[in-house]
Amino acid sequence: MQYDILVIGGGVLGFSSAYHLKKRNPDKKIIVIDMYGGPGQGNSAKSEGAFRNVFTSKTNYLLADSTIDAFSHFQDELGYDLKLNQIGYLWLLSSRQNRQLGPVLESISRQGAELKTFEKEDLQRMIPDLVTDFDDDVEREILGLEPVDIG
Repeated sequence: MQYDILVIGGGVLGFSSAYHLKKRNPDKKIIVIDMYGGPGQGNSAKSEGAFRNVFTSKTNYLLADSTIDAFSHFQDELGYDLKLNQIGYLWLLSSRQNRQLGPVLESISRQGAELKTFEKEDLQRMIPDLVTDFDDDVEREILGLEPVDIG
């Protein structure tokens, strides 16, 4: 059999590509091949994706929060094992960034998110290899890195 389009990879990106190509070109014959026996067994299955519902934009917050609610419903109430594991999110901030984000963090807390603040010493004790101070060098300047004071 002959095909017009070959898509290599049967994961999320491969099948999404094949779907959109077929939708735009309904007369084309498309084949998806993958080195594994079934779809989504490569990198798609091994993804350690993170998710959050902490945003400054109300729209982004609502989109993320409703998606998390749906995933939680699928797993907890319908019994689908999505391997959903809610463990928290760590932001590392300079004192300036913390002051700047103060009102946003208060708003997020009022929306029901549980926030906990860690001082620099706490962070260093919990994560001994964490770099909290940066040398005055070109890389620090280019990347705009500020010392980590709060988590």
